[in-house]
Amino acid sequence: MITESYCNILDNEMLPTLWHFYGMDPCYFQDDIAKGYYAVVRRQQCSLTGLIWPELRPQPYRTSLGQIGSPEIIFIVSWHVSDEILIKWGWPEDVWFHVDKLSSAHVYLRLHAGQSIDDIPTAVLEDAAQLVKANSIQGTKMNDIDVIYTMWSNLKKTEVMVEGQVGFFNDKEVRKLRVAKRINEIVNRLNKTKQEAQPDLQAEREERDRSEREDKKRLLREQKEREKEEEKRKQEEAELSIYMHWYLLLKTSSSRGCGRFWLFGDNSSRC
Repeated sequence: MITESYCNILDNEMLPTLWHFYGMDPCYFQDDIAKGYYAVVRRQQCSLTGLIWPELRPQPYRTSLGQIGSPEIIFIVSWHVSDEILIKWGWPEDVWFHVDKLSSAHVYLRLHAGQSIDDIPTAVLEDAAQLVKANSIQGTKMNDIDVIYTMWSNLKKTEVMVEGQVGFFNDKEVRKLRVAKRINEIVNRLNKTKQEAQPDLQAEREERDRSEREDKKRLLREQKEREKEEEKRKQEEAELSIYMHWYLLLKTSSSRGCGRFWLFGDNSSRC
């Protein structure tokens, strides 16, 4: 949608409706998908028409769980602006959380290498669910909502989807968690560990992949060294076995009083 059309809809449809029902008092307005939201002209018009223009959506931030034995102490939280980057540059170890059927932030829990979604402790799942609920405009006010979660690799993004919208390659791999109500103690604890940052997600993913490639190369070298050592050991054992065979054979021949032992000819021992 171009900025001019966006502004016309707000001016000719949205504002008259708001004024009719709620009067001329200032109000907040934010559309999480429309491109025109970011237009400077839209911000200027709002200052003249009574709409209070909120700040842009927050960038990804990290917060520490502090749970003993948790898969990872990092959450990455985003809104629509950064969702696309997170979806593109997520890690295979990431678990994605979202409020089911409602708009909310996207929360990513990063597991340790080798861990699976089944290894997430119940307390950590509850932290993630509370965090995603607290960052949902509608969900934060509701009780008994569902939070869905799945591995990052199961997220499906197509060209026809709007910003922040995702699907799944396999719906059976999407899990659901019921959240009865907001628990302020958990939300406050997580907010206290919030680290404001703008991480370079692409650089982090590329560094992770580089490190993984180096680890694979190192493991391959170590495997080849082990195979080489094993081959050397087998060869030495084979040579020792041959040596012991003839040693025992000669010793047996000597104990029978034979002066000589013929290895060739008629293949018989001669005394």
